[in-house]
Amino acid sequence: MSMQDEILSARYCKNDEKSFEDVCLRVADFIGNTDVERSRYYDMMVNKEFLPNSPTLMNAGCPSPFMSACVVLPIEDTLDSIFDTVKAAAICHQRGAGTGFSFSKLRPNGARVNSSEGKASGPISFMTVFDRSTAVVSQGGSRRGANMGCLRVDHPDILNFIKCKELEGDIKNFNISIMITNKFMDDVISKKMDNVVTTTVDGNKITVGQIWGSILEHAWKNGEPGILFYDTINKANTTPLLGSLESTNPCGELPLLPYESCTLGSINLSKVLNTDTTVNYDKLSELVYKSVYFLDSVVSKNVFPLEQLKVMAEGNRKIGLGIMGFADMLLIQGISYNSKNAVLIGESVMEFINATACKASQKLALLYGTFPNYNKSAIACGNIKLIPHNVRNANLTTIAPTGTISLLADCSSGIEPVFSYVYKRKNVIGKEFMVIHPIFDARIKKLCNLETDNVSVGNKQLYDSIMNYAYENGSIQNNPDIPDDIKRVFVTALDIDWKNHIDIQTAFQKYVTSSISKTINMKESATISDIENAIIMAYQNNLKGMTIYRTNSRKDVVLNLADKPKPEIAKVENIPTVVIKEINNVFPMKRPNPIDGNTYHMHSGCCDLYVTVNHTPDNVYEVFVCNSGYGGGGCTALLEGIGRMMSLALQHGVEVQDIVHSLSKIICPACIRNKNSDGKSCPGVVAKCLNLESLKLKDGNRKKTVENGKLLTVNELFGNTSTKESLWECPDCHSKNVDTGGCKTCKNCGYSKCG
Repeated sequence: MSMQDEILSARYCKNDEKSFEDVCLRVADFIGNTDVERSRYYDMMVNKEFLPNSPTLMNAGCPSPFMSACVVLPIEDTLDSIFDTVKAAAICHQRGAGTGFSFSKLRPNGARVNSSEGKASGPISFMTVFDRSTAVVSQGGSRRGANMGCLRVDHPDILNFIKCKELEGDIKNFNISIMITNKFMDDVISKKMDNVVTTTVDGNKITVGQIWGSILEHAWKNGEPGILFYDTINKANTTPLLGSLESTNPCGELPLLPYESCTLGSINLSKVLNTDTTVNYDKLSELVYKSVYFLDSVVSKNVFPLEQLKVMAEGNRKIGLGIMGFADMLLIQGISYNSKNAVLIGESVMEFINATACKASQKLALLYGTFPNYNKSAIACGNIKLIPHNVRNANLTTIAPTGTISLLADCSSGIEPVFSYVYKRKNVIGKEFMVIHPIFDARIKKLCNLETDNVSVGNKQLYDSIMNYAYENGSIQNNPDIPDDIKRVFVTALDIDWKNHIDIQTAFQKYVTSSISKTINMKESATISDIENAIIMAYQNNLKGMTIYRTNSRKDVVLNLADKPKPEIAKVENIPTVVIKEINNVFPMKRPNPIDGNTYHMHSGCCDLYVTVNHTPDNVYEVFVCNSGYGGGGCTALLEGIGRMMSLALQHGVEVQDIVHSLSKIICPACIRNKNSDGKSCPGVVAKCLNLESLKLKDGNRKKTVENGKLLTVNELFGNTSTKESLWECPDCHSKNVDTGGCKTCKNCGYSKCG
């Protein structure tokens, strides 16, 4: 079964559908309002001239079809709002949409929470909640959800946000982006690095230089965070009276208001060329009109899972018409992607598409009226230059990545260059596929004379050699078997300078009413200075955002070349040192018997803990945890589980400080309220014991936990002789009781915390 057939079967075919034609027929029948419309829509889809976003292909014609590709949901600074949004996001993911959030309104980590007399855990902790929810909810039953998390550059937690995905695999269901203001970028360009941007909860000043340096370092390391230019985005906000654009969809091409959604579709530019390879503008105009009508009909027939989404969608009627196959169009025309001619073609084609889309939207407005919020929009005032008066839709054009639909359409994705002409694609539907670009394949077959009936063994070997070279290198530029005229045209993402990538994105952004999903590819040898110059160039070119990817800076990617030993890369000035921890103990260390160790008597918020930490002569080996046992309690199993998992990690070579650092971040309100607690949570208290034992082992100062038959507290072990008992007040009779932990049973009236 071909890759397209596998994708169709896994994602798009419903009930008895077996082919791409069946899917197109179902979608056209549902979206079209007349037989003529249905016929037109079917033809342009089945001919792969236009395809809507995946949720439309999957859900149109099904019960309660939600056909929007993306949704932005609000998060206010209350627990109710946060978890209401978690629920809303899960519903949207289940129905096939990606979600975007701004965490900028949440209080920073450590800020006071009056209602609970505790402290806020900050935006990043709540991002992990959204991330876990995403991990267990399938989109439309066929794929996992995706999220965008945004934070303003002036939020007190900005430095922690920048590095929250420093380790690959952390918060993996999120892309993250920083909303950067003009003021911040102007300070960067003016070298005002000491200017204060924000202040942390404990009063520390965070400067432009600190934030900028951290952005550059982490973008260099693994491509995150992405960059969004807040003021540039909101300058193009068509409905500013309804709010600010503070987040985007997962791929960044759609800045949206809270509860806004958008329906996307893309025209395949490789299908609009004449036989002489010039652009057939009559055909392109016809496709734009049909596509705008199609997408506007999707808005009308969408069945929204949340009432707020319905209100915003029908009030603004935003659509996002984009393109795919741009790189293929250039290949057919014999034009190099990294040429000035490519920039001019991209700009002129997009200008035509946007202007034609506006005319189509004006025609729809004559038939059905402008979007309901039109009179409150910037369009009505003439403040949005790319959209004329009296249109049906508040936004018209955007350029999406078109990952899966470009595979169905047999064309290059979005406005991206070809990644490699031979590559392996994984994770499309949980399988891997070898992909050979059809235009490249045809050209090399012609070069090798494989189009004749009598193919020699030598010619077949030459073809195989060229294909293997392309797969191994991601480029053909240094292959002596390929003529220069072919090399000039068949460039790949790895051949193109990052400035050329930005030039292409700039050309299209001039005539796109929303934004663009585009990767600025950089070579592995790119420096911190290259990252810095790229972001500044994007800002000065009025881009709304950018994503940078330095080759091989991530392990887990969708597109792959052949595995081969990597040559050492020469050290480049200004590249930070990246420390990679090697874990040598793949198998657990053998346990000595007997084994040395110490037991700590600790206080947590709800009970006394007895933590035993055992060690070999060189390493901490295992941890056992139990609570005081007064009245039982529900923590016993959890504490035993914490000890087992810590032991397992230690025995497989995980660093003690990594465990301590992770568990110390956990916060429990009961521990925060109890002044006698030895940590912020039970896991944090256990981590403290692990840390203390590790330090003693390291220093060779192993004080025993038992002196004269008495079990010592950690304070007594380390010099603090305070042994004040913790008291708690019974909520029923108000008697003072010793805090014996567990369920806190009152000695006077019998009240028990555990009921």
